[in-house]
Amino acid sequence: MHEAPPGWLIVGIEDFVRTESGYIDRATRGAGGSYDASSQTTAFFLDYLATKDADVAYKLNRELSATSPVWTNDVFVELFGSDVDTLWADYQSTL
Repeated sequence: MHEAPPGWLIVGIEDFVRTESGYIDRATRGAGGSYDASSQTTAFFLDYLATKDADVAYKLNRELSATSPVWTNDVFVELFGSDVDTLWADYQSTL
């Protein structure tokens, strides 16, 4: 049985797509908060991760599928070699 995927990531991917399409202005991003604080905050974090892997949204979305194993944040280690908190700190240092 597949555990429910994290809502913060689902809505973050949605806003990431909006950001990539020009509907959300990257100039509105700011430092602080948490990667799961709001859809736009998550979207900007994913935008940063896309600089490391342009297919980040596709790969994360694939991990959210009902046929994937139970979701854990360990997927960030698998995809990027670092845990999500370290990646968030790296992102924050760029702002």
